[in-house]
Amino acid sequence: MKVKSISSTSAMVTLLAGDEIHTSTNAKKFLDMLDLEHVRAFVEGCLRFWPHYGHLVKNRKSCILNLACNAVAGGKIRQVIIPGAGLDTLSLEINARHGSCKIFEIDVGHMDTKTAMLRSIDPSIPDSIRCITRDLSDTDAVVSSLIEHGWDSKEPSLMILEGISYYLPANTLWKTIGMLGSESHTSQIIMEYLIPYDQISEAMRPIAQYPFDLIANDADIDHITRYDISDIAARAQRIGGSILHHYDMNRMQQDRLPGSTLFQPPHAGWIEVCMFSV
Repeated sequence: MKVKSISSTSAMVTLLAGDEIHTSTNAKKFLDMLDLEHVRAFVEGCLRFWPHYGHLVKNRKSCILNLACNAVAGGKIRQVIIPGAGLDTLSLEINARHGSCKIFEIDVGHMDTKTAMLRSIDPSIPDSIRCITRDLSDTDAVVSSLIEHGWDSKEPSLMILEGISYYLPANTLWKTIGMLGSESHTSQIIMEYLIPYDQISEAMRPIAQYPFDLIANDADIDHITRYDISDIAARAQRIGGSILHHYDMNRMQQDRLPGSTLFQPPHAGWIEVCMFSV
């Protein structure tokens, strides 16, 4: 069975990442089931424009995976929510390393297809990875569906926002994050985001903009949402949280490939990752 990825955007990211970060047996089986040929020319065009786009994708995925695994390793967080999960393999990688976690994936479409794909790999996987079809703009419906699928709103959770913050209006994103707010502030958010355009070095701006121009034309996207870390910190503070970790692209690159000079300032990347409590 070969399944075409939900969108050109997600397919492009999957093709750039390959199987270098999500290396578990089940993740690789899932990747083998994806048909990515419809974006191969698109990706090759991006790499001709700038040959290092793959490093951005691998860096962010490596950073997010490490943060997620560290968050659940202690045993206090046993629930993981991944909004806008699409046909990504992050849930399978977490499941392979921390099988006792309940993982809830949410997206507006293709979740039934993903469940069937997971079941074809191992019939027991959908017991641990629940794929929920919901529009994130309807927060109440999302919460109800999560509870129906076994999420305990009174227990701490980890929410992973990868490849989604820049496509959602800010109010939708922060209403989604607000689902996890509690008096104990024991839940955590991993958020990947684009920094403001004026904070990207002048030399890197055309490189940062090129793929998003192509994506916008392909997906009819008319707005990209960007965040400064101080803005995220202020928003987290308003709901009782605080920043736990902050990674710029240079730090992500150094963690993945020590000694690399690719994203050293002032030519750093335009994607960052942070983790905060709520």
